[in-house]
Amino acid sequence: MYRMLIFLSLMSSLPVGHLTTHTCPIKCCCPNIRTAQCGTYLTVVPTGFPETLESLDLTGNRIAGLDNLSPQQLPELTEMNLGHNYLTLIPANSLSNFTALQVLKLKNNRLDSLTVQSFNGLSNLVTLVLHENRLTSLPAGMLTSLTSLSVLSVSKNELSTFRGALTSSGTESGLKTFILDHNKFSSLSSNMFQGLANVETLMLDHNEISDIASGAFSGLSNLANLSLSYNSIAELQNSPFRDLEKLKHLYLQNNDMTYIDSDVLRDVPNIETLYLQYNKLSSVPPLQGKITNLNIAHNNLQGWPQLALPSLQTLLLYANSIHNISKNDMRTLINLETLELQFTGLQYVEEDAFDQQVNLKRLILRNCALKSLPPRVFSSLTSLEELHLQNNRLVEILDDTLYGLSSLKELYVFGNAIGSISDLSHLSRLTILNLARNKLTQIPDSIRRLNKLELLNFDSNQITNVSPDVFYNLTSLQKVYMYDNPYHCDCALSDFVAWAAGKDVFIGELLCASPVLMRNRTLKSLSIDQLELVCNSGSNTPAIVGGIFGGIAIGFVASIAIKVMRRKSAKFRTKFVEMDSVKDEDAVSIVNDNHSDVAFQD
Repeated sequence: MYRMLIFLSLMSSLPVGHLTTHTCPIKCCCPNIRTAQCGTYLTVVPTGFPETLESLDLTGNRIAGLDNLSPQQLPELTEMNLGHNYLTLIPANSLSNFTALQVLKLKNNRLDSLTVQSFNGLSNLVTLVLHENRLTSLPAGMLTSLTSLSVLSVSKNELSTFRGALTSSGTESGLKTFILDHNKFSSLSSNMFQGLANVETLMLDHNEISDIASGAFSGLSNLANLSLSYNSIAELQNSPFRDLEKLKHLYLQNNDMTYIDSDVLRDVPNIETLYLQYNKLSSVPPLQGKITNLNIAHNNLQGWPQLALPSLQTLLLYANSIHNISKNDMRTLINLETLELQFTGLQYVEEDAFDQQVNLKRLILRNCALKSLPPRVFSSLTSLEELHLQNNRLVEILDDTLYGLSSLKELYVFGNAIGSISDLSHLSRLTILNLARNKLTQIPDSIRRLNKLELLNFDSNQITNVSPDVFYNLTSLQKVYMYDNPYHCDCALSDFVAWAAGKDVFIGELLCASPVLMRNRTLKSLSIDQLELVCNSGSNTPAIVGGIFGGIAIGFVASIAIKVMRRKSAKFRTKFVEMDSVKDEDAVSIVNDNHSDVAFQD
């Protein structure tokens, strides 16, 4: 009784709000008074939500109309998601009194048209998502009443034009991100984006654009990011980017471009990222300015492009035709950090080509036609961390070739014809060394000093013997690949087999190639005694066989021999008895004969 009185006293002291429970419609989940999620298979918007609701998620239903939506019942609603429903239109003024609404998502419905009144009254709306519908155009003046709108996504529709300016004459929208990718625009007309001076990001990729009129982007004075990739643009001329002085990132990859007028890029002096990969350019105009990231890969370039880009950090030129690199090509690229030249047919690199690239961290020269590298060609690359030389035609790495690479962490030289490699001991920071598919006959002794090595690959070389000494100091080693080598399994390999026993760093089976009796045996299956016996027994094949196969064969042979000997012994004893009896008879006869003779003589 006393406890009950205390409980009632405490409850009476709580505010009334703590005693009430919030309501939640059937088929809805309301974890609190501000959030609700409803579904599935609803055909109308439910009613009966608490007035405090701020976020309403109605995705994945079959709602075809907004009849039950009442701003009086949901005065604090700030976010509503009606994605993946059956809406075909947004009636005029149907949302006009949802003055608190900031995010409206209508993704993946069946909307095929909008009116200028569809979003009237949503003065606080910040984000409007309309992608994956069936819209063919946007109404003129659509953005006039959406004074707070910052993000508008209309991607994956069937848009081919706007029905006039999206804002009223003389007004500027606050829109900052305009997403129009995956539509059906085939051309961009002059002044098409008037009234959108605050837009910073415009996405027009994955359309069918082949023609861009002069001044198409006029009015976009704050545009910083423009994507025109995955279209059908063949040429850029007539100042399509006029007035885009604040543009920083321009994406033009995956078009059909064969020509860029030299004046085109002068209109964008502050460009930092320029993507031109996967086009058909045989040349590009001289590039200068503030570009930090340049991608011209997969084009038809014939030789090194003319670049005066001291701010450039990433340069991708792979899959073009560039047969040599000189110091003059690289002299202005003093801040370059990444250079990729794979699949260019590169044959020659001048000795001083990289003298100015002290900041270079990643250099990819793989899958080219390099037969040799000059001494000290990388000596200035003191910041280089990755060097890719795989799949070339190199036959050796000279002692001075890798000189100066004090920061190198990853070295890939697999897929060449290297029979010898220089001293690697100065590469003290190396963690990955891949020399697979070459013609090395032994593991370089100098790697014993590379105590930071984590991955080592000598697959598919001509290595016959391995000394464990090279591994003793490699305490960081995690994986070693050494299979597909012609190991000669005799006593010379004993130390390595003993050291490797029980270690799990070796990936794949190491198989003996010789001598014949050892062929295809795994190294881990051999004992030291067996390896020693190969050397000690010389040409004594039976002894080798017995030693290698642990006495099994000789035991088997011995057991058979014993049985044979027993059988022969039994037969021999029988014959021996017979022979004894014959001998006895003969002896008697001889004695008798002797006695006769004696008697005769007497």
